[in-house]
Amino acid sequence: MSCAEIPELDTIGCAAINRLPTEVFSNILHQTRYTSTAAAFLPCISVCRHWKEIGETIFWASVVLTHANIAAFLATNLSHLSLVRSLTVLIEIDPLVKETLSPRETSEGTRQLWRQLGALADLVARMVELTTFSLRVVPPSSITPSTYNFYLRRVDLDRLIRSLPETCTSLELDTQGLDQGSHEMTHLCPTLRRTLPQLENLRLRLRSLCPHFLQTSGAQDGVGNGDDIVHQRAPLLRSLTMGLHTAPLCPSGTWLCSSPDKEANPDYYYHSYSSQPTLARRTVLEATQRAYQGGSFPVVRHLDLFDTTYHTVHSPGDRDYDALYHRDIIADETCAFPRPFLHDLDQGRNYMLRTRTGQEYIGGREEIDAVVEGPSWHETPGGARYPASFATSESAKRAGYAWKPIQLIDRAQFLKQSPKRRLRLWSREERLERPLLTARVTPGLFDFDVVHEEYVRFEEDTDTDDGEDDDDEDDL
Repeated sequence: MSCAEIPELDTIGCAAINRLPTEVFSNILHQTRYTSTAAAFLPCISVCRHWKEIGETIFWASVVLTHANIAAFLATNLSHLSLVRSLTVLIEIDPLVKETLSPRETSEGTRQLWRQLGALADLVARMVELTTFSLRVVPPSSITPSTYNFYLRRVDLDRLIRSLPETCTSLELDTQGLDQGSHEMTHLCPTLRRTLPQLENLRLRLRSLCPHFLQTSGAQDGVGNGDDIVHQRAPLLRSLTMGLHTAPLCPSGTWLCSSPDKEANPDYYYHSYSSQPTLARRTVLEATQRAYQGGSFPVVRHLDLFDTTYHTVHSPGDRDYDALYHRDIIADETCAFPRPFLHDLDQGRNYMLRTRTGQEYIGGREEIDAVVEGPSWHETPGGARYPASFATSESAKRAGYAWKPIQLIDRAQFLKQSPKRRLRLWSREERLERPLLTARVTPGLFDFDVVHEEYVRFEEDTDTDDGEDDDDEDDL
């Protein structure tokens, strides 16, 4: 319900509703605010002085910045900054890369965003009640040559992290792998490490990551594990989610951080381009395990790493099959979810996910990844991002928060919407009377294949017979 839907109140009606206890009336405005957008809530503040006093506190408690409103926010009255408790920065690529560009040119919209993020850091430092900060890049609706010119500067991300007040206990940085930086300010991990002690929830998905966001060398305060390595202690940390999987504009996945000092990260300089994602996963995973086992996270409940691995079926077709891995460090187990690409389907729904229970979902890559990752962070209809610990809390329920569902369809819905289309995988499984791609769980934090051996033999048989496959079936 938005304020525009509230019937117009005359003087008597307004006086009557104002006789409600403040707590009850505040709850009404809370539910209006968190089930609609900020623009829909604004008329509430203009009804009368009583509504403004209560409504302004609720309105400024959660701020969502996008391309459309960040300039206005930067020019806002500084007195409101002390009311902000949650700040979400949603960066939409589409409006930033509208103009025609040369292959090496960065758009004016992107350069303006860099300036705005730098100015935002100065305001974040004044948000003395801030508890949650999220910066998330929204994937483009379609990938064109101009979208590859977009990136975030790590120097701006570094300034934002450094400006977070001590009250901020939840941090999300999801750049879709679109962050870059010169050697003068390319390494975010030391800044993240210094922020760890105050955090309860941390979610990362960056272009590069390394163990230095958890540890450092030399004799410093912390929990040590080894002669030279000192792990940063995070006494409040309850949830750490590390996304090293691929994104639409970052298909290679997360790399190990580079550094102008070879001694800081020597492994980076002795591995090829193709081995970088594997190197980053291994080093970050091992460092997180050592920190956890050494007692750096005494109250942690969720410690998860996500990455992508490609498997090739060595048959005459030599097809690649994508699997999304969930490595649960606390449970010491790995689950691999098949995530094959569906050719020639709508761009918004061109991936399939098969879960541990055998359920199948079809949707975009971000939606599929969100199902595998689970509800580590939730999003309101207005775009505000919150960690799961808050989203499931009693205070969030009392305040009337609503959460956006993940937009996916299952197999039955797909067949209903496209009755003449079938996936070749389904036909092959029906003929063999068994699944050929399955989600698998194994103890330990290792890689393993999601393709059954029967698939290889089946590929060899069917690829030599061109008449076996129906023309209406989509190849995987």
